[in-house]
Amino acid sequence: MTVLGARLRLEQKENVSNFVVTLPLYGFRVENMEDDHVLLLECACGHRGYLTKRELIRARAHSYDRVIGLAFVLRCRLCKKRGRAEIKVKRLAPH
Repeated sequence: MTVLGARLRLEQKENVSNFVVTLPLYGFRVENMEDDHVLLLECACGHRGYLTKRELIRARAHSYDRVIGLAFVLRCRLCKKRGRAEIKVKRLAPH
C-alpha cells in the first residue's frame, strides 16, 4: 500500500464520522429539529417564509408534530389560506 492510498483511507474514515444522517421529510418531527435547522415554507401564492424550532414551539406546535403536517396547520401571511405550503428543511451552517 502506498502512502497516498493510506492517507486517502484515513481521510475517508474521518469523513464517515462527520457524516450526519437526516430523516426523510415524512418522518421528520419538530423534536428532531436542531438549532441550525430552518423550515422553508413557500405558499402557492408565491409568499416565502422561514421558521425555526423556537418559533414553532412559540406558535404552540407540539414536539411530536410531524413537519410535513404543519403545511395544513400554518396559515400564509399574504393570502391568509392554509394547506397550500410546500415545506423544505434546511441547515443554516454545517457542523
